[in-house]
Amino acid sequence: METIKQGGLFQRTLPIPIEYPDGFFASYTPLGQVRVKRDHRILLANLSFVWLDPVTTRFLTISVNSALTQLWPLADIVVDLRFVSPQGNIVDVQNFAEYRVIRPVTEIL
Repeated sequence: METIKQGGLFQRTLPIPIEYPDGFFASYTPLGQVRVKRDHRILLANLSFVWLDPVTTRFLTISVNSALTQLWPLADIVVDLRFVSPQGNIVDVQNFAEYRVIRPVTEIL
């Protein structure tokens, strides 16, 4: 499982699952959240998004402000995504990605 440092920038570019053809999400609005894996009721952050290529919609860059990650617990976390079409159709992709939050190694003196 990939790790992220508590208090660090959380930004990853991730592939969209292969079962969705190129361009499937071109007109959809992505929404997403980061939650604690062991208890999905614990919301850590809402995500920001940028498509690498908005025509093919194959890769999505997700990010969270580093100030928010300072408050995250040392725990396993999951990224849940929702794509909403202009007509209101919804595609949910739960547990899209998983990470482990670890303590930063270097401390500022």
